[in-house]
Amino acid sequence: MTAYPRAIVLLSVAMALGACGPAEEQGEPEAEAAVEAELEAIKGLHDGFITAHNANEASSVAALYTDGAVLMPPNEESVTGKQGVESWYQANFNQFTAELTLSTEEVETAGDWAFERGTYTIKLAPKAEGANQSRITASIL
Repeated sequence: MTAYPRAIVLLSVAMALGACGPAEEQGEPEAEAAVEAELEAIKGLHDGFITAHNANEASSVAALYTDGAVLMPPNEESVTGKQGVESWYQANFNQFTAELTLSTEEVETAGDWAFERGTYTIKLAPKAEGANQSRITASIL
């Protein structure tokens, strides 16, 4: 199922965007501290996502999304809202045991926006007997 790993890319961007708050006019030390706090918030979201994902806990993954979330898996209809996101992940976790690793190479913040560059690897072990395990490594932005 190729849509599943690609959704991780979209999630990473959505989490990074959601972790950033409005920029305030601040002095240089305060601005640097604010950026560091934003980067720590993004890291906390990543860590929470990876933990929930690798535990195959759809409700915990969905809890990281906003109520107005839109998940756009390739070659599938968009999925909206936390409940829709949870249902989508649960359907995937019902088929696969998934192990995700995420390596962030760069995160930049700009006001209410954040951009991330890195790679992820996901190992998918089908729960159906006789099916082959998959391993996918890809870049994220």
